[in-house]
Amino acid sequence: MNIELLPSKIGTPTLQVEVANKKVLLHSKYNPVQEAERFIESQCEKIEEAEHIIFYGGGLGYFVQAFIEKFPEKLVSVYEPFSQIAQLCVKQKDMTQIQLHNIEHFLIENLQESIEQTLQPLREIVYQKFVIITPPVYERIFPEKVEQFSNSFKNFLLLTGNDISTVSEFSMRWTINAIKNFKETVCSQNIFEKKKYFKGKPVILVSAGPSLTEELDNLRTIKEQGLAYIFAVGSANKTLIMHGILPDAVCTYDPQHHNYQLFEEIYSRHIDTIPMIYATTVGYETLEFYTGPKFHFISTQDQFTRQLLIKRQEPVIYDAPSVAVMALQVLNSLQVSKVILVGQNFAFKQGKFYADGISRFDKEKNTLSDNSVQLKDEKTTLEVKDVQGHLVKTNTHFLQMKSDMETVIQIMKVPVVNTTIGGARIEGAPFKSLSILVNTELNKRIVQQEWLMVEKKQKINKQTFNAIRYDSLRFIEQYELLEDAIREIKEKEDSSEITNEIEAFNDNLKQIQNSTFFQLFLASALKRMNEKLNASLKVANKKLAHREKVVSIVKEHEFYLHELLAVFKQINAILQMNLLLPSDMRENERFYEATCGVFHYEGEWQKKWLTRQEAKEGSMHEVHGIGVETKTMGATFEFRFKGTQLRLVGTNQSHEPLKLKVTIDGIEELATVNEMTNEQKYGAFIAITLFETENLSKELHKVSVEVLSKDVEFTFLAAYTEASAYHIHEVERIEDLVLGKRIRCSYNATFSELGVFSKIGVGSSEWIPIISSPKPIGDFFLIDIGNGKLVADRVIQNYIKLETLINGMYKKDKLFLDKDTKMRVQLLSGSGVDNDWDEAFRKDSIVKQLNILYRNNYVASWTVATDLKELKEQEVKNTIMRGDFYHYGINDSFGENLLYQLETTWVLESPGVGFRPIFVINN
Repeated sequence: MNIELLPSKIGTPTLQVEVANKKVLLHSKYNPVQEAERFIESQCEKIEEAEHIIFYGGGLGYFVQAFIEKFPEKLVSVYEPFSQIAQLCVKQKDMTQIQLHNIEHFLIENLQESIEQTLQPLREIVYQKFVIITPPVYERIFPEKVEQFSNSFKNFLLLTGNDISTVSEFSMRWTINAIKNFKETVCSQNIFEKKKYFKGKPVILVSAGPSLTEELDNLRTIKEQGLAYIFAVGSANKTLIMHGILPDAVCTYDPQHHNYQLFEEIYSRHIDTIPMIYATTVGYETLEFYTGPKFHFISTQDQFTRQLLIKRQEPVIYDAPSVAVMALQVLNSLQVSKVILVGQNFAFKQGKFYADGISRFDKEKNTLSDNSVQLKDEKTTLEVKDVQGHLVKTNTHFLQMKSDMETVIQIMKVPVVNTTIGGARIEGAPFKSLSILVNTELNKRIVQQEWLMVEKKQKINKQTFNAIRYDSLRFIEQYELLEDAIREIKEKEDSSEITNEIEAFNDNLKQIQNSTFFQLFLASALKRMNEKLNASLKVANKKLAHREKVVSIVKEHEFYLHELLAVFKQINAILQMNLLLPSDMRENERFYEATCGVFHYEGEWQKKWLTRQEAKEGSMHEVHGIGVETKTMGATFEFRFKGTQLRLVGTNQSHEPLKLKVTIDGIEELATVNEMTNEQKYGAFIAITLFETENLSKELHKVSVEVLSKDVEFTFLAAYTEASAYHIHEVERIEDLVLGKRIRCSYNATFSELGVFSKIGVGSSEWIPIISSPKPIGDFFLIDIGNGKLVADRVIQNYIKLETLINGMYKKDKLFLDKDTKMRVQLLSGSGVDNDWDEAFRKDSIVKQLNILYRNNYVASWTVATDLKELKEQEVKNTIMRGDFYHYGINDSFGENLLYQLETTWVLESPGVGFRPIFVINN
């Protein structure tokens, strides 16, 4: 296209373009300024309703300048499809008098990127009222370009909306997962530390598309001969394992709770040799359940782990909507020789959605179904070409995933080959038969098992850790300064004073936003709110009336502060209970949570739950921490410990200083806690030091802590001791047990399997959580309830079927690792006269008197109604749950006297019910 700059009759420049051998003026040759003013006048009705006007085609800027002069309170941006015209617009600004500084975004189409990519700076418009205005001359001369822009703009809005929805849905989960996964991550190796084993070697990336079924024989050959590494993504591991092919690794990244279900085939077969390569933001339940070796990588959604580990991950792995796309980035950074795609259909095949053996939930039928295409899959069906040029059916969801993969392949240095017969054609990944690759290229063993060895733990950056702890404590002080500033702005009348207060407010807000704590934990969850705030403030700042501008600015900031506080309240509590408290041990200190079992509570105490529920129907209450709370003067807790120093931490939610009497070995000391926390505003899990002492003798000490305050609201969170802590009724030998005494015991089990008991009277350094665990490793207490029976003080394992427990007790050769253990393990009886449950937990029972932990733990106990030897599967109605049952949105308390019988309980596997053993001492 030829472009020529010509003078108009009034002396200002105009533009002439030659299109299809026709010369056309973009502006009037007589008076471009007047022409622009008339055009803007004709658009007034559209403009009045909008906050942000986007010009498609700016020309030399006359239309834009006419708009700026008539509507100074409106935002304006320009998208110019021709770079030559944009350059002339800038060069001629003195002649046209266009105020370029008043243009919010001046975007110029770039042939090196898509229109959607060029539009990225305009993301803010999804939070603003906007309108697109196209000068008539652009519509007349460039109709195809205008239509292309219109379609791309709609797609840009769709993608931006989807991104915002994804951020809204997962941003909190990403952060929570990274925090809760950190204990696993710090003990695992980054997968890029294993680069030497993969560099220059072929890797087969197996997805769960229907074509996977056709390649099982080839994959078996490759696996048996070690011709390439096999990495499985999504549900592909199920099909492979069902056919006897164990992948060399499974890759996972989904932040959602149910992601762990992808590996059910591994759990059910008790396979613990397949390594998992996981994104540090993967659903924390996935790592809790998985028993195989683990290697991590850090995606762009997790700044926390990246900053807290001393050894930084060099490759940047961008978050993506598909695990296969994430895996491609990882393999590219590992510099493998070639990535071979298998089962990557991105299309339906013969009415199938997945490979054989993979089931799906059908929402229409409300039941588990096979791998067939469902009605929901066909709502946006269309046809595309497959790898051999034939048309295949797909849908828009698959096409978006395919587009994401193609984008990554374009920037990869490692070649990608697609072997998916009947799959959609993937640009950048030429098709080649897997059989041919096996016969021609994959002809020698390259797989090395040595890569599975974890060589060293990660190290924590103490400076970053201390900055996080400091910022989290300082946040409340900074937040209250922001609230004070807002109040001051509302009360002042003088515009200069208001301006000063707004500047002070902005300075304080920047201090919070620039803090390590905000950047690592709050920024991701508040990304959408930050974008909305900035977009709204741009609109507010364009207002000419000062009071109206101030009112708008205050309104937007108040809404933002509300969201900021809500996110802080959730994230900080989870951070405190899952990272800061357990990691705050000084040299030679041990950590004991308030509910671990060593503390004996007297008076009115109750558990304080830190829970969270996703905003989805039927979603589970996630328990992220537990304290023990009292509102009663005179309430006490006691314990014993060895060593020279002691530190107690908790939260004072009272409206006045908390007074405690701490008695150690009969010597009393008064402690006053002046720090007070507004629980309703900031939460009850902001840990402060309640009491601290050192220079004690190196012997066993008895500690009693009594609440002296009258109007009290206090949560005890944890104790740090130099050496071991003990319950006041704890003994170390079975022979010393009498009614009400207790002895500790260790239990170790894998997911959904009956484990083994050991270290009776000794224990280990870890405790099984009172809400139970699917993969328990740690201690619990056995309490003597008389008649030679010892009952566990908690459910020690959940996500385990009653069938598994009973069969395990019949068949397991050894339930005890300790030699000469003169006890047998069985399930509690839960009904009938003198049953174990009522004996242990009735209202006046010894357990209830001595242990507040047994009740209201979100998890019920499996019990039986008959003698264990007589219970058969056909008598399933005799299986009974006792206690508090919580299962996927159903929350019922069956209490001390209520029973719950369910025909499906025999095979029920839930977080809400589990194994609470009773030990019977053999005479």
